[in-house]
Amino acid sequence: MSKLTRIMIVEDDPMDSDLFVRFFRKRLPDVKIEKFYSADNALSRLNFETIDPEGDDLPPDPDIIVLDLGLSGMDGQVFIRKLRGNEHLRHIPIVVISGSGGNRDVRQDTYSNGANAVFQNPDTRDEYETMIGSIVDFWGKTVKMAS
Repeated sequence: MSKLTRIMIVEDDPMDSDLFVRFFRKRLPDVKIEKFYSADNALSRLNFETIDPEGDDLPPDPDIIVLDLGLSGMDGQVFIRKLRGNEHLRHIPIVVISGSGGNRDVRQDTYSNGANAVFQNPDTRDEYETMIGSIVDFWGKTVKMAS
């Protein structure tokens, strides 16, 4: 049984974001998904800046972050560097799914910045579903082993 229970999606395209959610929920019906349309908002949430500091129920870190690189405002590369530079957040795996993910230089930079996996945006819904299945299969086992 997978222990992949919390996923953060940082994607500014609502259609792509909705596809990610649909296919993750198809494979993991009980998964908790947080969606952010900007890296700034996602980073604020991870740093608990948007949560009442007196609250008793601080949300747990996500098991993985699914990230687009081409975000407006803070782009995905900067987000990765900021996350990896934070000792409390650097443990969270980052899976990049981006239209520029097929570019060799972009992939190399993305891995150098600290991403754990890089995928090219799929062209069809079937390819999206297959890609999400691969992510669930791999990271579900990895998270389970790390627990």
